[in-house]
Amino acid sequence: MRASLNDGLGFSFMTGLGESYLPAFVLAIGLGEINSGLIGGVPLLFGALFQLLSPVVVQRLNSYRKSLVFFAGAQCLLFLPLTWGAWQGSLSTLAVFAIASLYWGTGMAAGTVWNTLMGSLIPGRLRARFFASRTRLTYAGTMISFLAGGLVLQALSPQFGPSVFAALFLVAGLGRVYSTINLSRHSDYIPSFVRTNVASVSEFLKLSADPHAKQWLAFVLALKFGVYFSAPYFTPYMLQKLQLSYLEFSILTMVAFIGKIAFLPRLAEYARRHGTKTIVWLGGVGVSLLPAFWIFLSSFWSLFFVQLLSGVVWAAFELAFSLFVLESIPGRYRMGVLAVFNVSQSILIVLGTVLGGIVLSSLGTSLNAYFWVFGISTALRVLACLPLRGLPLSNIEVFTVWRSISVRPSGGGIFAPFFERLKRPDGRFPWHRRR
Repeated sequence: MRASLNDGLGFSFMTGLGESYLPAFVLAIGLGEINSGLIGGVPLLFGALFQLLSPVVVQRLNSYRKSLVFFAGAQCLLFLPLTWGAWQGSLSTLAVFAIASLYWGTGMAAGTVWNTLMGSLIPGRLRARFFASRTRLTYAGTMISFLAGGLVLQALSPQFGPSVFAALFLVAGLGRVYSTINLSRHSDYIPSFVRTNVASVSEFLKLSADPHAKQWLAFVLALKFGVYFSAPYFTPYMLQKLQLSYLEFSILTMVAFIGKIAFLPRLAEYARRHGTKTIVWLGGVGVSLLPAFWIFLSSFWSLFFVQLLSGVVWAAFELAFSLFVLESIPGRYRMGVLAVFNVSQSILIVLGTVLGGIVLSSLGTSLNAYFWVFGISTALRVLACLPLRGLPLSNIEVFTVWRSISVRPSGGGIFAPFFERLKRPDGRFPWHRRR
C-alpha cells in the first residue's frame, strides 16, 4: 500500500504541472486563443477511444499490473517532446494536439485498469481509511504543485518566456516516472475474465433502455455539451482578455479545486441523510448558471467567490453522477460500460468545444465574442436540466473515492471516481418512483 501512496504523490505532481498548464502553454508559444481552448476539449475524444483498448491489453498481457505500467510508462515518454518544444519556445499545432491526445489516451486507459486493480488488491476492511489517506495526499500534491507552477511562471516568464514551461513539464514527467516505478511494485491481479467491448456496448444499450436511466443520460450528455461550449475558453479569457497574471490565474483555478474537495464529503453526508434530489438540482442548476457570472464580473475578488461557488456545484454534480453509476451498472460491467459512456460523452465534448470555437472565431475573439459564448453556454446548460423534471430521488448510502486527473479553471478540475459501494435499504434504483 505504500507503493500506491507513492504512486499517488507522483501522479499528483504530473497533474498539477503537466496537462493542467497546457492551454496556457499554447497561448505562450503563440498558437492563439482558439487553439488554447480546443486543446482543453478535442484530445478527450481520442482519450476515450483509446481507453477502449484497455481490456484488450489486459487480456493480451494477462496482467493488470503489466497493463497499468505499460500505459503509465507510455504517458511518461510524452513529456520528452513537450519539454523539448517548451525549451525551444516553439511547437507546431499538430504536434501539441498529438501529444495531448496520446496523453489523454494513455492516461484514461491507465485509469480504467487502476480502478479494477486497486479494487481487487485493497482488503475491504482497509479501503475506506487507505483511500481517504491516499486522496488527501494526492489533493495536497496537486494543489502544491499547481500553485508552485503559477509562482514559477509569474517569477521567471517575463525573463525567459515560454521556455519556463519546460521546467514544469520536466518535473511533471519525472513525477509520472516516480509514479510508474511504484506502480510496478504493486502486487498483481491475474484476470480470469475480461469483459469485451461488445459486451460493454450491449450493457450500455440495456442501461439506455431504462426510462429513468435515459433521463439521466440525456441530462449528463446534454450538460457536458453545454459546458464544453465555453469551458475550454476560460483560460484564454483570463490570461488574454482579463490580463490576469499567472499567479492570479493559478489561484482562481485552485479556489474551485479546493471548493470541490472541501464540499464533496459534506454533500455526500447530506445525500445520505436527506436524499439526493437537492444535490442533483444544486449540481444541475448551479453548473448551468456559472458562465453568466463571467459576463458581469471581472475583478479578481468577485471571480474568487464565483470560483468557490463553482467548486461546490461541480462537487454536487459529480457526486450525483457517481450515485447513478454505482446503482445502475453492475461492478463486473462497470469498466467497459463507463468506457463506452466516455466515448459518447467525449463526442459531445468535442462537438461543444468546436462549436464554441467557431462562434468565438467568427466574432473575432473579442471581449463581446466571449460574452456570446458564455451566454449561449448558459442557455444550453439550462436546457440540459429539463430531463431532470419528474425524476424523484431517495436516500442512499455511498462511499466514493475521487482521483483528480486534471486541474481546470472551469470547475476546479476533472475528477475520476473510484467506485466502492452504494446501497439503499430496499435495494432499488435511487430514481425509482414510489408506487
